[in-house]
Amino acid sequence: MPRVPEEAKYTHLRRPNHSTSSDSLDFNEDDIHAAGGIYGIEMGLRRDSYWFVRLGTIEGRKSALGWSYTDEALAALPVADPDTWQLGQRNPSFKRGELERQIFQSLFQSLSAFLKSWNHEEDELISAYTPKEIRISPDRISSIASALTSIGRAQDVVDITVLKYWYDPEWKSHGQQMT
Repeated sequence: MPRVPEEAKYTHLRRPNHSTSSDSLDFNEDDIHAAGGIYGIEMGLRRDSYWFVRLGTIEGRKSALGWSYTDEALAALPVADPDTWQLGQRNPSFKRGELERQIFQSLFQSLSAFLKSWNHEEDELISAYTPKEIRISPDRISSIASALTSIGRAQDVVDITVLKYWYDPEWKSHGQQMT
């Protein structure tokens, strides 16, 4: 059995389709090598995500509960510039025009803001809500884009799955989300 080092560097990526810090993905050097390099990992993220971004590399430490890193290390990761997010294949606007991309991003951000209004404190923790999945087809996105272009307004119904999670308000890394 190979010896696991006590410390390792992790490449930290975030997928905002769950938009929480808890949906950040971390890959150590062995994971990156096994995937065929960072390109292999990015291909997996592209297949499974609405958007994704690489935030950087941080030090991890092995404990009895598995690998961990300090809240300060996570908080020190940069907030990704909106132009650096890469489009994933689960995004209904994938392989569509810029208007369709803007419509889906606006829909995602609007639903996120609406669900954020449900957040409340419970036993010194924050109970929070975020979109887990937005079920709208690429054709419906294009139909909305056509309606907006031709008559300037559009209305449609969207199905969403919501994820409830909790966090400690003192966690420094929680606030880093897609804008």
